[in-house]
Amino acid sequence: MRFLLLFSRQGKLRLQKWFTPLTDREKKKVIRDVMALVLARPPRSCNFLHWRDIKVVYKRYASLYFCTGLEDQDNELLTLEVLHRYVELLDKYFGNSAPLGPGSGSPEPLFPSRGSSTTSWVSRRSQLTLLVSAGGSGSVHDGLVSAGVWAEGGSGL
Repeated sequence: MRFLLLFSRQGKLRLQKWFTPLTDREKKKVIRDVMALVLARPPRSCNFLHWRDIKVVYKRYASLYFCTGLEDQDNELLTLEVLHRYVELLDKYFGNSAPLGPGSGSPEPLFPSRGSSTTSWVSRRSQLTLLVSAGGSGSVHDGLVSAGVWAEGGSGL
């Protein structure tokens, strides 16, 4: 994965995470070009496209686009799954009413992306671990204990 971008339908960048070193000028060009490509596509079109030597995978949730740039050997379907898990994690962590992005006044939206988007695979175990760490010791933890997935007094995962 080369980058993760979150932007609105109006083309306003909300979050960017780079996994390969680029200059600021190159980053701005990539952001501008990828956003233009994705926003120009019809709503029912495929979520995968090729741009330069990068595979671009994106998904729209509400009014935000979650967009990643992948290497040739990366799996597109797995990336869609990672994006979906990331959206679930953000929803669980912030709830539906919290604004997403740098304009919210805190750097917290960057926290979940550090652990979840850099992984090369997704499993049920890692999803539960992320949800439990995001939810604290609230209802998610109680539900996992009652379901026997989370061992009381230990990680269980």
